[in-house]
Amino acid sequence: MIEIVQFAALVLTSLSMGVHFGTWLTEAPLRETRSGALFTEVQQGRDRVAARVMPILGNAAILSVAACVVLARAVPGAFALSLAALILIIGDMAVTLAGNVPINKQVQSWEVAAPPPEWAALRDRWEKLHTMRTVLIVSGFALLASSVVFFKVP
Repeated sequence: MIEIVQFAALVLTSLSMGVHFGTWLTEAPLRETRSGALFTEVQQGRDRVAARVMPILGNAAILSVAACVVLARAVPGAFALSLAALILIIGDMAVTLAGNVPINKQVQSWEVAAPPPEWAALRDRWEKLHTMRTVLIVSGFALLASSVVFFKVP
């Protein structure tokens, strides 16, 4: 039973992490543009997909990692690592909901050809928050993977 839960947690967390890391790695040069129209177009397009998929994926990852924490409670090392992973992954979700999502909603209301004058400041804030959440989920995934690889939970 634990192996199935751990497998699901690893897959779901890696998919969620992959979206964040992939966005951070591949789209950052696009968002560094001096063109507010290009920034708006890229951000709106990405967010239309992510806004539908990421809440489901992120919540499923959190629930599966929480199940790992509960099931690993008899093995102190696995428990500590999976609990730390859960805290970091919840931190990722908190940054997303409190920081990135409100900015995404603002950007969705912009006209592509005429973003507001403060578009660059919002872009920079979004980037800082996105970097923070990417670090959180990559670290959380690494801790979760460590708990699975280095400890056998009966």
